Amino acid sequence: MSELAITLPRKKIPIQVCKERIAKFVREDAYSAYDALRLYFDLPPNTLTDEHIYALNAAMRARSSREAWSHFIGRELEALRRIPLDLDLVDSSDAEIEPGLTALDEIVGEISAKKGLGDMAASKALHLLRPRFVAISDSYVRVGLGIEGLYRTDVRRLRGVQYGMRAVGRDPNNTAPIAELVAYANTLEPVTCTWGRYKGRTAPVRLTKLRILDILLWSDRAGDEGHTTWAGNTAHP
Repeated sequence: MSELAITLPRKKIPIQVCKERIAKFVREDAYSAYDALRLYFDLPPNTLTDEHIYALNAAMRARSSREAWSHFIGRELEALRRIPLDLDLVDSSDAEIEPGLTALDEIVGEISAKKGLGDMAASKALHLLRPRFVAISDSYVRVGLGIEGLYRTDVRRLRGVQYGMRAVGRDPNNTAPIAELVAYANTLEPVTCTWGRYKGRTAPVRLTKLRILDILLWSDRAGDEGHTTWAGNTAHP
């Protein structure tokens, strides 16, 4: 029997390599500054806060200022109510997904209309609010999906990433490998948050199927480009 592997549009990655990359990401990269934030239930489900903006800037090389986000901080994003918390880009049906995608288009259109904010910043912020549904529109991910340069607007770029990630996640060849990687991630040692009002608090490792695919697509391209980490400078903008 051949070894399990994740099948991406342009290559296959052996399951053991996937596990090593996930462990490295959790241990050395953005998990403690970014992903762990969504595990705290005292943050509102439909509202961006200063904590969300701090976290996405800790996890971005191309950062966006608080001033750019000021119109949205503390204001409920009403369209998020149309995206259930448990809506899953990989597992939910087409009938369930399409209304969520329409709502996401609306939100991203509103955010990207503000100077200094685009689909990447919007998706990194919204992923913290809907980690099962909102994919991250990073250029490395788009290259890995084979869609970089195909779309001219922020809304269409993120929609393309959403469809691309759903296709990879629903590939029958990936069903068993993804399930194994989710189970593996849940066995990793908890991390200690290193910033903000959550500094010193311990968070378990919980990665969605979508986030696992994002990490694998990003890290594969990043290795080619010589980048060693997803996160940027953690200083507050």
